[in-house]
Amino acid sequence: ATNLRKLVYKRIDLAVTDRRVAEYLIRTQYPSYARLIEPMDPALADNPLYIAFSLKSPRHNEARAVFNRGLAAMKKDGRIDALYAKYILNAGGR
Repeated sequence: ATNLRKLVYKRIDLAVTDRRVAEYLIRTQYPSYARLIEPMDPALADNPLYIAFSLKSPRHNEARAVFNRGLAAMKKDGRIDALYAKYILNAGGR
């Protein structure tokens, strides 16, 4: 958020941040910045996100299975797309 403000007020020329995080911040906290900040294309990197389950937990396999089922259901019924539409400016670029 600080670097987005610095960009808008021309204190820096470039901010390196996760694109989705920047889009979320613009959508939820700084909507007026949407016309003032342009994402770099192509991105410097495309870093995947992961979720981890501790192998020390006796229920790690169950937790992973529950998460995967929930994620699959959200993709199937459109809730994932709805979240992108609500919080991410460029939902097509995921």
